[in-house]
Amino acid sequence: MNIMINLDSHRIVYSIEAQMELDSIEDYLYSEMQFSREYAHNYVEDMKSGFEKSMLISSPSHYNDHKRHGKYVASYRRNPRTRWYAIYDILFRYKYIKHIMNNHTTVKGI
Repeated sequence: MNIMINLDSHRIVYSIEAQMELDSIEDYLYSEMQFSREYAHNYVEDMKSGFEKSMLISSPSHYNDHKRHGKYVASYRRNPRTRWYAIYDILFRYKYIKHIMNNHTTVKGI
């Protein structure tokens, strides 16, 4: 099942893989980092909101790790050390998020 979010005139769809990655991040924050379930959920919701705002203007992928997942990238800076990326393609009127990763897994030095 894909998840769709309406923001003004464009639509954002999360692939099953991207939604599983978001769920995995939330589970990791809760179980491994020992944050509360509410904090972990809000963290992921903040990420999604940040991606969606960043997608108002589509930016092309520059890094090879991003390009292999999609033509465009949206980013969300959570804190000074961590930036999250949503890699997506535009299909008709939809922005289809295919993969989510952070700067720690993209390339050194971002």
